[in-house]
Amino acid sequence: MGAWLYVLLSTPAGLWAALALDPYVVPVVNALLIFPVFYRHLRRQAHRRNFCLMLFWAVCLSLSATLATFYLPAWTADRILWGPTYAREMFVWIETGMGAEGDYRQFVPQHLAHAALFAALTSASGGLLGLLMGSILLNYMSFYVGTLLVASHAHLFALLFGWPVWAVLRVMGFVALAIPLSELFYRMLRRWPSSGRVAWQFAVAGVALLLLDMFLKFGLHEHWRQRLSIALSSR
Repeated sequence: MGAWLYVLLSTPAGLWAALALDPYVVPVVNALLIFPVFYRHLRRQAHRRNFCLMLFWAVCLSLSATLATFYLPAWTADRILWGPTYAREMFVWIETGMGAEGDYRQFVPQHLAHAALFAALTSASGGLLGLLMGSILLNYMSFYVGTLLVASHAHLFALLFGWPVWAVLRVMGFVALAIPLSELFYRMLRRWPSSGRVAWQFAVAGVALLLLDMFLKFGLHEHWRQRLSIALSSR
């Protein structure tokens, strides 16, 4: 219970405090606050609990950044890295259908590059740099969702559809991969015992989720875009 309460309280508090400082400080604070929880459960080989806690952290961080953007859009625009750029790209895609979000020739290489970078950072740092990258991605995605809430009167609809199902699966895939990749780092560095089959299961699940992410995005992106376009046209 203590770990869950810590994540629930420290994540929004850390985000708001970091937003008041500097854009580059924000993801660093996000990652540093959650890393002890991740490391502790990894060390104990409590991988399933760790997976659930990291997903809970992702939800808390996303909701915090989304609400911050909704209530203070101009302020957060100057403080969330790549937030305005990503939001503009998404709004162009919603309104015109043009952009990487709807073109597999663009989003497949982008997703693969992100996955490769995440794997490299995570395995080279025991998870810390992977959490840093994850914070950046979650924050600018959440900035877009917050901007979507501001632009639409259908707030609940925008909140639910702002995060497409494939993006949720991508987050789950990154979290799943972080566990075996981080464990590998510590095994090599400090000769930790291997959790064997469990770590392998998370690795397979992570790859499967990332592949499903791209598959669903390819099949559902236009349907999703039309729904969002209707929500925005009702402003």
